[in-house]
Amino acid sequence: MIKIIVDSTCDLPIKFLEENNIDVLPLRVLIKDEEYFDKQNIKIEKVFEYMKEGIVPRTSLPRLDVIREVFTKKCAEGEDFIYLSLSSKLSGTFQAAKLIMEELREDYPEINMEVIDTKAASIGIGLMVMELIEMINDGASFCKLIDSIEFYKDNCSQYFTLTDLHWLTKGGRLPKSKAIIGTVMNIKPVLAIMDGAIEVVKSLRGSKKSLKYIVDNVIDEMDVRDCEYIGIAHADDINSAEFIKSRINDMYPNRKIIITTIGSVLASHIGIGGLGVFTLSKYKE
Repeated sequence: MIKIIVDSTCDLPIKFLEENNIDVLPLRVLIKDEEYFDKQNIKIEKVFEYMKEGIVPRTSLPRLDVIREVFTKKCAEGEDFIYLSLSSKLSGTFQAAKLIMEELREDYPEINMEVIDTKAASIGIGLMVMELIEMINDGASFCKLIDSIEFYKDNCSQYFTLTDLHWLTKGGRLPKSKAIIGTVMNIKPVLAIMDGAIEVVKSLRGSKKSLKYIVDNVIDEMDVRDCEYIGIAHADDINSAEFIKSRINDMYPNRKIIITTIGSVLASHIGIGGLGVFTLSKYKE
């Protein structure tokens, strides 16, 4: 059986991860000089509490010994594995895991193993994992799984919006002067992950307009995407998540929509109130 490994940024429900025996590499969250393991000894709700106090969490890749331990265990047990990593343009996790995998290939040449830069984040990665699990259960080969991931990387739509520009300033991604002007003018930027990096694609006045822009784009793409699942991830804004779900359900009632909470890493980029919508085309050979 081929095993899937993810990191804690995939934002999949714990129940799904446990039911499918998926190993999770926790990224680290640093708050007030204290180090935590994402979703293991600190919950996102606690991170939000700190953020509401104005504290900007710092994040770091998983510990190298943890990556090595998980990979080595799979090799020792004779299990092929694929690790789906957070975009390499958002974290150094991919590069670190790739180096460890290359070292292990010398000791375990008989094991099929691969580390993938998904160029995605949050439930965007989660949707890929869900599709892979279905393919594994249907008996897909290792090579076919790798081919499908390459397809998914080019066919994953990832839109975000945020409510407070000051979080981009605190994270060093926007000059303070622009954040002040944007706040006064009630500017709500729409972001997208493109080729693995977060880019601003539109700036609109008011949250309703930014949410509508995202919904309209998703609905337009649904006509060309043969997707079964839609992912909605929010940073302490369940009302907006439910609003988007309702709008999409009105147009596409047969799609399965997953609502989840954005994890610590992405939340530290886009701040409290941030929200993302993800779609993934079905794999086609």
